[in-house]
Parts: sequence; structure tokens; C-alpha cells
Amino acid sequence: MAAPEEEEALVTELYRFRDSLPPRDDGGDRGREPGDALVAEMERTVKRMEEIQVSPEGRGRALVLRARALGVAPEVGGDRAELALGHALKLDPALGAAWRQLGEQRWRRGDLRGARDAFGGDPE
Repeated sequence: MAAPEEEEALVTELYRFRDSLPPRDDGGDRGREPGDALVAEMERTVKRMEEIQVSPEGRGRALVLRARALGVAPEVGGDRAELALGHALKLDPALGAAWRQLGEQRWRRGDLRGARDAFGGDPE
């Protein structure tokens, strides 16, 4: 399996893991406050992704995938996801997926102007 496909499979498996978790006892959204199991699985996934050898041309896409993995628990991985997306966009400003994810990260933390700029593909 090539590096991008291997990383994509890891992210897909991480989201399947998240979706298999039981809802919180208080009936809240399980995505708001990630449990220890989800955070641990996210960290394992990110570590495995970091061990995969990526070509220089694929580095931006790899960073976008890492940000997706970190986004499974945005309260814990959100800052690191934004950092990874910023690096990805420095490598390739045309990465539409990076702009979208950056907009989502900024929106989640209440930075509406930053989200709007990212959704518009503005480097600020």
C-alpha cells in the first residue's frame, strides 16, 4: 500500500473507532468531550502516521490527513490540527481540503472571520 493510501486508511479506521463508541451517559454529543479511549486512539493513529515515509510531493496531503486525524477530538487536537494545516498550506496553497479543514477548525473555536477567510482560500 502506498503512503497516501495507508494514511487515508488509518484516518478512516480512526473515525470508525469514534463512531463505534457508545454515546455519553448524559446524552450529549460524544464529539464535544472526547473520552480517554478516543484521545488515546487519536494519538496512536497520529504516531503511526508520523512513522510513514512520505515523498516531498505528498507532504502537504499527509499533513492534511494528520489534521483530519487530530480533528476527531478537536478539543484536544484542534490546535495541532491548525498548525498542521498551516504547514500544509505553506507547502501547497492550492490544497482545497486544507482550506476547508482550517475553516472548520477556526469556526469550532469561534473565530468566524478566520473561518470565512479560510473558506475563501485567503492566506490572511
